[in-house]
Amino acid sequence: MQPVTEQANDYTTHLDSGSAIDMVRMLRQVDGQLFSGWNGHEALFDRSILDKLERLSRVSARLVDAHLHQAEQHPRVVFSGCGTSGRVAWLCARVLNLLVARVPGPAVPRAQPLFAYLISGDDQSLVISNELPEDDPGQGAADLVRVTRGCTQVLFVGITCGLSAPYVAGQISHSMAQAGWGTVLMGFNPVHLARNVPIEKWDRTCRDVFLELHQQEQQQLKSGHEGIAGLCCALTPVVGPEALTASSRMKGGSMSKILLETVFLSVLLPRLGAAHDTSSQKRSCQNTFPVAEVAALYQHIYREAYEAAPEVAVLLEGAGTCLQQEDAHLYYVGVGSAALVGLMDQSEMVDTYGCRLDEVQAFVVGGWDVFHNSEGDLSSRGGSFALDATTFESKYLANLTAKDLVIFLRNDSDRQDAEAWATLQRIEDKVAGSAARYGKVTVCQRERASSVRACVASRCISHAVVALTHYDVDTIPVYAEFALKLVLNVITTGANVMKGAVYGNRMINLTVSNNKLYHRSAEIVSLLTGVSGAVAEGEEFCAGKFVFFSIIFRNSCASFSECLLRAIYRCDKIDEAVRQLPLSTVIEKATPMTFIVPRAALLATGHHTLQSAHAALHSGQRLRDLLRAALNAGTGTQ
Repeated sequence: MQPVTEQANDYTTHLDSGSAIDMVRMLRQVDGQLFSGWNGHEALFDRSILDKLERLSRVSARLVDAHLHQAEQHPRVVFSGCGTSGRVAWLCARVLNLLVARVPGPAVPRAQPLFAYLISGDDQSLVISNELPEDDPGQGAADLVRVTRGCTQVLFVGITCGLSAPYVAGQISHSMAQAGWGTVLMGFNPVHLARNVPIEKWDRTCRDVFLELHQQEQQQLKSGHEGIAGLCCALTPVVGPEALTASSRMKGGSMSKILLETVFLSVLLPRLGAAHDTSSQKRSCQNTFPVAEVAALYQHIYREAYEAAPEVAVLLEGAGTCLQQEDAHLYYVGVGSAALVGLMDQSEMVDTYGCRLDEVQAFVVGGWDVFHNSEGDLSSRGGSFALDATTFESKYLANLTAKDLVIFLRNDSDRQDAEAWATLQRIEDKVAGSAARYGKVTVCQRERASSVRACVASRCISHAVVALTHYDVDTIPVYAEFALKLVLNVITTGANVMKGAVYGNRMINLTVSNNKLYHRSAEIVSLLTGVSGAVAEGEEFCAGKFVFFSIIFRNSCASFSECLLRAIYRCDKIDEAVRQLPLSTVIEKATPMTFIVPRAALLATGHHTLQSAHAALHSGQRLRDLLRAALNAGTGTQ
């Protein structure tokens, strides 16, 4: 059975044929599945999931209090993931550490914060796509050892949306073997659908590891196990297929943020004295807030974020118009946590859509000082790492053209930094006088919405004001971050649909940069080229060597994996030496290459040679139009 996270969502079957507002509404409908669930599977508000969240909340309360008040204890909470999951781990660890520091009253001085994060490929992966390290379970375990040295209690949360990341599997395996540790697996497939492909240089699969954790969890639930020592928890609500098939940056990233913050906000809100509705004010003296109540806030914020749908649709169309033009640029420029959400969104453009490195960029007022990341300032690496907004002001602003679009990002929770706010306004005023178009997204308290909307210059194409009713939006940034993530995911997804990087609701220009993406790319080629059936000659992958599927296409007998290899190695025939290469070697070659999937798909139709496919891909036509024409040629359709 195909994992839920790899399936296509029926709501977005015709995503590539809708108008801008149509796309916003389709994505709104898909995001609603975060809360409603999908197809009868276990969902966020099912009692089984809420019970797990309550169990984690009780454990987390002890860790937070030990960190604040027990000098002899050295607790650590580690969030880890790859790609978007790792970026969510960082964003959540960052904001939760800021909130812990604001808990009133005396606290034990600490050399290191309570919350830590890990991301495969280290901190450079916060900014740029770096997928290959995801395939290394040994490195995952080694990274976890490094960030937990000297800790007396550890709660580890491994995030892998599709239950498919070897990096996280290695960490889960290590964590379960440590006395006194608690281990949480977070993903959005049923555990039995975890990836079961052998992993190079390891004797286990993801499914082996995750099923072991799940079995231990079931035993603990029967025995009434409490406490952190030996805790095992599989937190796997099913949110349904992504709007863009398998693009876990969207619902997967959003649900990861909801779950992590629900657990720890339930602990921190009463310690901060925060009250998020009338019923909570009455409970503020309790040890934790009910997790169902905290989770329900995110559902409310989801509805409020999409109230701005008309304005978001204008920004989507503007971004799509921008990306369809040669040498055009889409820039996010923001302050505080809003800018970081923008950076997280833009970092996913290369791997998901094959964008140029400079095509979608994000800049942060204050630069790396705002990140609170493990490795500190990486701006000396240049390029994508020189992301201070003053760099945009000094290097990019003067070169803006009418093709470019700049979107300014603000959250009310960042208003306390008056200097940063003023810097962003100065840059906005300069952009308003340039040749470029610009727009704005602001998340604010509902009572301020009217005054915020009034502050728009005539040259601004759209100002999407997301008005939140939550009492703490001014002081607790997690809610505004969530709303902004939903909005920016919509804008860049829709823009790339307009650009032609999506066929139906499937990405067609992803990079082939790890094991999972190789197999996903092969599947996309097979589906796009109208496979009528397949005969498996063996498992997908065996002992580090390829074993191909024989596929009968409409127009020719071929193997879609063979076409993928031809696209990677730029040859008309694959020799046996290539077939025997470890998959990691092929992926290493493929990672920096462009147009692999569309080139393989054109070859698979039987109507293109390597030479004609290359010429077509560099003709300036939209990828979707090229593929549609090649596919229609095989059926006689015009």
